[in-house]
Amino acid sequence: MSASHASKPLIAKRNEEIILTYENDTQVTFQYLAQKHGISVRSIKQILRNAGVTLRREPFGRPSLLRLKPLSKGHIWLGHRLDIYMATHHDSMQEFARKVNISTHRLGLARYGAHDFTLSELQSLYSVLKISLPQELIDGVVVAKEKACN
Repeated sequence: MSASHASKPLIAKRNEEIILTYENDTQVTFQYLAQKHGISVRSIKQILRNAGVTLRREPFGRPSLLRLKPLSKGHIWLGHRLDIYMATHHDSMQEFARKVNISTHRLGLARYGAHDFTLSELQSLYSVLKISLPQELIDGVVVAKEKACN
């Protein structure tokens, strides 16, 4: 049996897996399937079209911050504190992000209560905001670090 005959069942199995995954998981993307199977996005779309599957439109860019859920009441509280500080000190997001040494994207997430801070980020925020942080934020970071180290 030649190599091309042996690979046909493997390709058919791969294509079947791609189709089943796409039909059963509404969150799966063409990019994810392409990376998982080592083929191009265009090939993924062609496999799905040939199988008669209706292709979904995928949103472009980063997910909207409005769809994010806050991590805790402490994270929401800190997000409000960040907004108050930036408003009273007339800082833009870029200026404040530089002060606390985090990216503007992380700062945007933090304002919605959706960013899980590292201990160094919390310490930096504490020094700039000159406030005491909720114990649940500090405890959460320490517990997460301990789990990662074990």
